Amino acid sequence: MAPREKDKEKEKCLGCGKTLSNSHCHQCTVCGLWIHKTCSGISEEFFKALEDQVKNSGMAYWACRPCTAYSQGITRKMRAVETKVTELSETVEEVKVDVQEVKGKISTLENLVKKSEEKVATVVEKNNESIFEELREREARRLNLVIHGVSECDSEAATGRERQAWDKDQCVKIFQEMELEYDLEVIKFCRRVGPVTDSPRPLIVGFYTDTERSMVQRRVSRLASSDFSGISIAPDLTKRQRQEERDIWVDMEARNAARTEEQIQKNLVWAVVGARGEKRLLLQPARADQGPPRGGRGRRGRPPLQPRRGGAATRGQTPGARGRGSRPISRPVSQMAAEEEADMITEDAQEEGAATGPPKRKATAGPEGQPLEKR
Repeated sequence: MAPREKDKEKEKCLGCGKTLSNSHCHQCTVCGLWIHKTCSGISEEFFKALEDQVKNSGMAYWACRPCTAYSQGITRKMRAVETKVTELSETVEEVKVDVQEVKGKISTLENLVKKSEEKVATVVEKNNESIFEELREREARRLNLVIHGVSECDSEAATGRERQAWDKDQCVKIFQEMELEYDLEVIKFCRRVGPVTDSPRPLIVGFYTDTERSMVQRRVSRLASSDFSGISIAPDLTKRQRQEERDIWVDMEARNAARTEEQIQKNLVWAVVGARGEKRLLLQPARADQGPPRGGRGRRGRPPLQPRRGGAATRGQTPGARGRGSRPISRPVSQMAAEEEADMITEDAQEEGAATGPPKRKATAGPEGQPLEKR
């Protein structure tokens, strides 16, 4: 294992540093440096085995001490790297599985989001349609009034036109009692709604202008001392408006039940104010005759009833007082209570009434006390 002749002068021993001059030396397989046999510390038998291996195979493996130590360190590091690579490979496989699961969940969520967006769009469209339908219905009812307690034509031979003519004639008489110079020309239409019962069905009256409708609603108090004192007149509200008014009363009771200490000390209560269709909640001082707020709808915070001429009663008014600021009621308390419970008859009730067939009533007296013909 001597170095080639041309390299002897420049090759030096790895152990002693002297120039190699004999054949008793061998080369490190790792670093490629040469060393004397005596400097390497190997035995004669091992040296001969290395020479025989070179003769037989053309090479022999031997590493010097620095390369051996370095190789061992590299081997440990490589094993550690292999272990980490194996762990990372397993982690990558697990991550791949998790990624597939996440992709599946994302796909599911995308489908759910898409369905939710479609549902939201459908709900928004329905809500818009409902809002527009409500606005159209309110606009259609804006010039209408509902009159409760007007007697119906009970003639069995009366036709639909004759019954409508009867209703219009009653409306004109009511206008006259209100001191309004209205005739049939102001009535756009009139029709009965609701199922047929022993009591007169509500009468919906449509006007051509808001002025005509407002004058009738403003002068309803003038019917208190007439033959039409038992009727009531209210705006033609939609089902949603009626529900909103019922919710206002419920909200008023809840707010009064949850009044703050400051509101109680100042004697403030929540009250519903405004006309039908325009009601709202207002925090105001409690009246001396009102008493503490209580549950139930009751009489909705109205002033106490006082007797008036003719045995009836007015609200917040002494007998015979008819000043500008006082407004006598135009219907008995029982009629108002019934109206509060039933509110107004809706179109659903009209369909129900249509399904029951033509009205069948007993003969009753007209507003002037004259008996009507039997039908």
